[in-house]
Amino acid sequence: MKIIVSAAGRFHAFYWAEQIQKKGYLCKMIAGYYSPKINAKGIEINPSRIASSGLPDILAYVFRRFFKKYVDLNIDWYFKEFYDRWASRQVEPCDILVGWSGSSLHTIRRARELGVVTVVHRGSAHILTQEDLIQYEYAKFGIQKKVIDKRIIDKELKEYELADYIHTPSSFAKQTFINRGFPDYKIFVVPNGFSVKHFKSIPKLDDIFRVIHVGPSVRKGTHYLLQAMDELGLPSSEVLLIGRPEGVLLPLLDECKCQVKLIERVPHIEMWRYYSMGSLYCLPSIEDGFANVIVEAMACGLPVICSENVGAKDSVRKGIDGFVVPVRDVEALKEKILYLYEHEKERKEMGRNALERAKEFTWDRYGERMVEAYKKILSSKGGKRCLAK
Repeated sequence: MKIIVSAAGRFHAFYWAEQIQKKGYLCKMIAGYYSPKINAKGIEINPSRIASSGLPDILAYVFRRFFKKYVDLNIDWYFKEFYDRWASRQVEPCDILVGWSGSSLHTIRRARELGVVTVVHRGSAHILTQEDLIQYEYAKFGIQKKVIDKRIIDKELKEYELADYIHTPSSFAKQTFINRGFPDYKIFVVPNGFSVKHFKSIPKLDDIFRVIHVGPSVRKGTHYLLQAMDELGLPSSEVLLIGRPEGVLLPLLDECKCQVKLIERVPHIEMWRYYSMGSLYCLPSIEDGFANVIVEAMACGLPVICSENVGAKDSVRKGIDGFVVPVRDVEALKEKILYLYEHEKERKEMGRNALERAKEFTWDRYGERMVEAYKKILSSKGGKRCLAK
């Protein structure tokens, strides 16, 4: 079995390639830019297996740095299109081509010309569902905002139709495709993983009830978490936000009655230190195809609360590792936060359970699951309907 992957950005594609290489099936990795020291952070892939072009990244950086304020232009579509056309010329005969959505249409077309089975990897919900959910949420703030460039949407829709299969990381993301009329057999689920060497649990050193939340934004439902904590008014409690807040949230942060601490930038490999300061991790997202932060927090011994629209809910055993609440439901969020606040013994037990559960979602397990899925694809006649069960 020979497999090629094409990904314009980092995402978790480098972990994917490393795992497939370990199993002996990596034919080639096509990447916009690859550096083990800079963006791959120690992930080692055989250089002879990599076709990499940093030119799209360089052009995008130069535009954003020097010209964006003068020209009203969405550079993302041009970047993805430039990369995709270059990547299509790197495709060679193999068994399966996996392309990251939004930058793989021409690449998939070329692979199909060569008789290769094609898979488009979509890390989030169906792009129209994603757009609808987030636009609806912005409208609550009185903001009419086009979240995704129409050209990127049109391109992804063509990728979904053209590819033999669609890989999603969660049952939530898969269901959004089913709801849009895609047959069940065309979509398969393999959940993301986390890096064992970068996440560990150490004892918490204070008695503050600290709720950790990464990536404060409308999409992540940060406003619902802040509202819940404000209304609860829990003594000796704190919300720790990690990441630069989206501008629309800044007035909310200024008006918060609850204690909020903000750390705008933390290196990914240092996140375990901050998770270990927490009492729980909370992610009431409007839309998240998976959200690796959930399993990363669990790997640091934190119980978690997430919304039904977080794909990583598949990894959360309700009442054992944490809780899953309805999207946009502040009352449900308050109920579960209050329970964990008032029941320290049960909270710590959930944290220990979460730590054990996270071991099922390492990148090694991800690689094993992916290989199983690919073998199942190739074992079927014509590569169809083999993943329905």
